[in-house]
Amino acid sequence: MEGPESRDVFNNQAMENLFINSQTMFFINTQRIKEINSILLPLTDAYVNYIQNQASKDIEQLPIDIQQQFSSLMNAIFGDKTNDASITTTREKSDTLHEKLIHALSVSYQLPKFIREMSFIYLVAKFEDFISKEFQIVFTRKPEELKSKRKDKKITYEEIFSASKLEELWDKIIEQEITTTMWGLEGINNGLKYFLCIDLSDNNDNWKAIKECFQRRNILVHNNGKVNTTYRQKTGKNPIEEYLSVDEHYLSKSIILFETYCNEITDRLLQGFAKKKT
Repeated sequence: MEGPESRDVFNNQAMENLFINSQTMFFINTQRIKEINSILLPLTDAYVNYIQNQASKDIEQLPIDIQQQFSSLMNAIFGDKTNDASITTTREKSDTLHEKLIHALSVSYQLPKFIREMSFIYLVAKFEDFISKEFQIVFTRKPEELKSKRKDKKITYEEIFSASKLEELWDKIIEQEITTTMWGLEGINNGLKYFLCIDLSDNNDNWKAIKECFQRRNILVHNNGKVNTTYRQKTGKNPIEEYLSVDEHYLSKSIILFETYCNEITDRLLQGFAKKKT
């Protein structure tokens, strides 16, 4: 007959596998982000170069005065993107070419910006998903961690009788607890400290950096990247720029930061829950 000790060993091994699987999935997602940026951004440059080459050939077929206008337009678009590229032409043949060049300008500037911003937003979302899974693993495999620290929580008769079995009720309790905990970075960290004895703010520099990441994600999603009072208060920063985006260096630095936190959290969970106590 299986004794309590052997059951504990089995449960610890199962938790270790789950923690490592969750860590692996997060790193698979960060690798996808890297690959998307390394593949798509060069394709964007290739497309813009193609439009430039095609445009140069088409321009040669136009009258001299129109050629001069388009040469100025090409310089404005591909030489200095801050210049006004709103040169107008009056010949019907040049309309399509004009549209192609303006589209190339949009692609050359907006698409890389869009890819990096979406990659960054996805990165933060996947980190939140990673944390959520860690809570779920612990609460499911070690329910006493939740039970001992939530003695004040009550459930209603309606919640009890609406569940067809005890496991369904327990799943609902866990889901509600995780949803409540996963409310902003401060809420996440409070939950990690309270339930799992993990404090993301132990490293002050990394804590400041991840707070800025979460706030940047928020203004990108909810405020079109425009810096607001909440961003300034939460980060302690007052950037000169009115709008913030995500450049290549910032994205790379953020990926390293989140991967570092993922490793640290996994190590702490393995030490605290998955290793057999002696």
